[in-house]
Amino acid sequence: MTSTPSKATLNDSSFEIKIISWSEYEHKTPILLQDVNGPCPLIALINTLLLKNELIVRNHILNNSESDLELKDTSENVKGFKAYLEKQYELTGSVSLNDLISRLGDLLIVFLDAKAHDNDLESNVDHLLEKLPLLHTGLSVNPNIVDGTFPDDDLAKVFFKIFNLDLRHGWCLDDSESATKAWQEETAGNESEYRSLLSLLRQLKTFDTLQDFLLAEPNHGDQNYEGHEYKQDILKKWLTINQTQLTGAGLSLLNMSMEPTDVIVFFRNNHFSTLYKRNDREFYTLTTDLSFNKSMKSVNRIVWQSLVSISGKDDLFFTGDFFPVLEDEPVATNDEDYLLIKELQENEDAEIAKRMQEAYNKPNQRREVSSSKRPDSSGSSKDRNKSVDAKAASSKKEKKKSNCIVM
Repeated sequence: MTSTPSKATLNDSSFEIKIISWSEYEHKTPILLQDVNGPCPLIALINTLLLKNELIVRNHILNNSESDLELKDTSENVKGFKAYLEKQYELTGSVSLNDLISRLGDLLIVFLDAKAHDNDLESNVDHLLEKLPLLHTGLSVNPNIVDGTFPDDDLAKVFFKIFNLDLRHGWCLDDSESATKAWQEETAGNESEYRSLLSLLRQLKTFDTLQDFLLAEPNHGDQNYEGHEYKQDILKKWLTINQTQLTGAGLSLLNMSMEPTDVIVFFRNNHFSTLYKRNDREFYTLTTDLSFNKSMKSVNRIVWQSLVSISGKDDLFFTGDFFPVLEDEPVATNDEDYLLIKELQENEDAEIAKRMQEAYNKPNQRREVSSSKRPDSSGSSKDRNKSVDAKAASSKKEKKKSNCIVM
């Protein structure tokens, strides 16, 4: 059971705010950054809510119909919350957890009022407000490994649904030919074994039932003892192979369930984040890791990390308007050092250009042009300019909170 944080804990915690400029329309939005022990459900909810509301406002979907008036009311309140975070950014650069929970509670009531037809939610207002701090301490989730969703009674899904946010994951069974082949290569198993695994996964359906099955101890006298042990073995193999909690089938399901420009809460590696679909099969997760941001010179430019591969090795970092960010160079010790280096570089460039022009003006010296150019640095340039290796970046960010684990 997860305990509710004390009032003192709420007052003592705070989160840094970053203003990002994102999308082709240059939305400027405050987002929360996550520290080592950050409450990822809370951060994912707030960041996703803010980004989604920017799209609602931009698309001018509000009109005078009753449903849209309700949407306008919630949108205006989210805009007010955004303005509050912008003010906090200017004043202190951060916001206290206590204030976040309080203001999120106010927003929750606004969104519930807009769902007056949902009697179940309306009757549980006090209960939901009481459980709101669990967004800080952690929420247990039960991924459906067949369709990439979560059970309706998952508290995490209940909270996100109230704020009109979709919660999905990509940790799904994969019945493709490539997945079958990968299973055979990695486990030395055969196609029949993989088909048995798929049948078992469809039967168990959720992670909780899968865990229960693995923990169940069969009776040695049971004639199905060996069969149960065999099933446990192939389930363990599947979990080991899919430790990234993402499959090719899961990515395809995400692609089918989301429209371009959709923003959702995404669960992966026991962590909640904000996922944006820009175009068909083009996904980006919002970067919020505080230690990662502080360690990189290009902190203000990095907004997204692409989601294109299962392993993460092909995932790159991008600016808010989706240009890839090249690998960072070491941060200068201070501004004077940087300006001095820049001045020396500019002087060197000017001198080289002058020598090249002089050589070009003398026909008998044109061959000297090549020797007057900079030494070939294609190797080092390539190293400097290659995109950030996502696997290396993930090692910096390997701080999955215990309070975000699948329970």
